[in-house]
Amino acid sequence: MHFLFIYESLGLGGTETLIARMAKWLIQHDHQVTLLVKSSGVEKRLMPPGLKIIELGERYEKLYFYIGAKKIWKRLGLNVPVLIKAFDPKSAWIGTILSTVLSPNPTLLVGAYGPYFIPDCKRPFRNWYGRLMTRNIERNVDCRSRVFMNAELLNEFRATYGSDQKGLIWHLPVDGKQFSNAKRNPKWGAIVSVGRLELMKEYNLYMIDVIKRLAQKGHDVTWTVYGDGPFEARMRKQIDAESLQGRIFLKGKVEYSKLSEAFSEAYIFVGMGTAIIEAAFCRVPGVVALAHDTTGMTYGPLYNFPPGNCGDLMDSPPARSVENEIERILKMSPVEYEIEMSRVQSYAGCYGIDHQMTAFLKIAEQAKAAKKDLLLFLGYYFYSFYSCLRWPERHFKFARQKP
Repeated sequence: MHFLFIYESLGLGGTETLIARMAKWLIQHDHQVTLLVKSSGVEKRLMPPGLKIIELGERYEKLYFYIGAKKIWKRLGLNVPVLIKAFDPKSAWIGTILSTVLSPNPTLLVGAYGPYFIPDCKRPFRNWYGRLMTRNIERNVDCRSRVFMNAELLNEFRATYGSDQKGLIWHLPVDGKQFSNAKRNPKWGAIVSVGRLELMKEYNLYMIDVIKRLAQKGHDVTWTVYGDGPFEARMRKQIDAESLQGRIFLKGKVEYSKLSEAFSEAYIFVGMGTAIIEAAFCRVPGVVALAHDTTGMTYGPLYNFPPGNCGDLMDSPPARSVENEIERILKMSPVEYEIEMSRVQSYAGCYGIDHQMTAFLKIAEQAKAAKKDLLLFLGYYFYSFYSCLRWPERHFKFARQKP
């Protein structure tokens, strides 16, 4: 099969590594994968050999329009894919257009891989753009073409668009085999986190106070953080103010190929998403931080979450604190710690890439082409016209770009 992946830009995040893992597995199993992006940047190195990456630059914005999408596709001279895979609401909009304008019509598969996928609909005049993007999924993407990482995300979609809304549950595929030879030399008190320092991952902010309090209790702990992002300056300022330079270390990005090395001496991992699953494959006991949470509450280790959920809020509120969960692991006996390592590694097995990608192919076979909705897409033309009036200098430059 020929798969067309769509995503705006490649940073170092969970979605990007998901794209890389999926593409690698599909290529290894004799499928063809093309990735359409606005820009790839240095994180292009994440992507596997054999993946065809097409960087469109500013031309990418023209894919949001029927005429622009037709012109760009004709210029690219690509074979029509069997299936288009979109990874967020914005790429789903582009996928919907391509699914309807290309011939024969490729099927479309849209994925939801993070909390708060749906904008706040209680404030109708805020985030109108995001509401338009997700309304397209509700109206024009078949229920057999919607995949949700877990039941919590599907329920979030239903809470907005009606309890009768349907979708398929498909868990994150993680290549545990790449960590099969990972060396473990855990150092007591060494806490590690990996991930972007940005919104959704507010645990990076409260963890500074957690480390301070643990040290005040007499625990000789350190916290090593791999990643960068908007929170970094604020974190460094707080670390300096609390004189925690000897306990908290911001290391910046870590190469994906060296991730197991970052986990080697970790006694505890704190984080969410793909990173905590990968840490579990490396036998690192962890505490799952909740997305967008600023209170420091948690449900505990990964095995306390239903499969597919690695940081989303559940129906019942969390009753544990990240700080207490860290202390629970620190106070384990050597035997208890060994059991904990084995337990998290065993639980991570449900995310195994062979099992999940085989399920993905079955889902792909059921997927349907998108519907054409001229009225909804007319709304995007109005939005573009409004933004052109509001930011004329940006759109004047954009207007000079050739398709």
